[in-house]
This record gives sequence, structure tokens and C-alpha cells, in this order.
Amino acid sequence: MEKRKTIFIVSGSFRTGTSMMMKMLGEAGIGLFYTPIQDTKPEFNPDGYFEIDIKLFGDYSPSWMKDLDKRAIKVFPWLLHELPDDYDYKIIFMQRNILDSMRSTAKMMGTVYDTVNEAVNIVGYKKRMQDAKLLIASKPNMQVQFLQYEDVLQDPHMFCSLVQKFLNMDMDIEKMAAVPDERKKHFSANCEEKNRQDSEDVQIYPIIA
Repeated sequence: MEKRKTIFIVSGSFRTGTSMMMKMLGEAGIGLFYTPIQDTKPEFNPDGYFEIDIKLFGDYSPSWMKDLDKRAIKVFPWLLHELPDDYDYKIIFMQRNILDSMRSTAKMMGTVYDTVNEAVNIVGYKKRMQDAKLLIASKPNMQVQFLQYEDVLQDPHMFCSLVQKFLNMDMDIEKMAAVPDERKKHFSANCEEKNRQDSEDVQIYPIIA
């Protein structure tokens, strides 16, 4: 009987560090799968977004997934139900302060942050995440490691080691841990420049998808 394949999933809402984690895994030596997209916001993710075309989930068991054993793909929480049961999944679920995530998303989209409906939007955000977590808990072929974006920035080495243990792979921790450090430098410089232009428009945390 053929051994079941294990696919690594990076999940999380917008602006929670999912692209950063994909970059980290790639630097660590994990193969990545993503489809090129038209990137009109490179200032928010200088290394790319590492996303896949949603249309690839058209079939119950997408043929393109058969070659993803021990490789990583990025899947948003509200799409996890599209993953076929034919494979096992190890999910790195990125989380971030909700308000920071929502405000950063609005900034990336070029829209005004909706303070009027903030409470309602927070409830909707929490429900989407809770639905995803309940789905994961109900699936015997899914394992999950939750990571807080702010914590990864604070202590990259510790959380890189945690990811390595979770994935049970030979990984280059030093290269992996260097990604958050470089991101902090890049976005700190951007924040300083923005602060000179508009002192009221400074993020609590660096903007990383």
C-alpha cells in the first residue's frame, strides 16, 4: 500500500505573516508551490505573496497536488475545506492582533479603515477563524501548529525551531530565522519614512502579509 503523502500548509488571514512564513520555509530548504500572480503591491511584500490560483481547487482531488509531498503551499483559512482527504496536512496557522491585521489589510487595499463597523467586522473575522479551526479539529488527516506573528518577529530562532520540530524536516534554521530580521529592517525603514510624511499613519507592527 502506497504511503500517504504529507503536504505542508501555511494558512492565516490577510496580513498575518503567511507570505513571510512561506519565504522562511523556502529559505530553510522546503520546496514551495505557488502560481505567479500580478503583484501590484510589491511594497507590502517585497519577496512576493506565494499564493496559488483558487481555480486550481476545481476538482475533488486536484492532480497538481500529487507532487507536493513535503512541499509547502499557502491556503487561506476559508479555503481549507477545499483540500481533498487523499493527503495528510501539517498546517502552520499564522495569527496576528485582529485590529492590526484589519487595519493593515485596509492599507494594502488602498481603502479607508472602517471604524464605524469595526465591532461587526471583528465578529466576522473571529467567526471565519473559528470555523477554520473547527474544521481542522474535525479532520484526522490535519495537524496544526498555531504561531503568533508578533512572537515570530520577536524571537525568530525559537519559533523556527518549533516549526522544524512540527514538520520533522531537516531545515536550515539560520537562513530561515534571517527572514523576519530582514523584514523588520525593511519595514522599519518604510515606517520611518512614512512617519516623516504623516505622523498619524504608523503601524504598531511592521506590515507583512
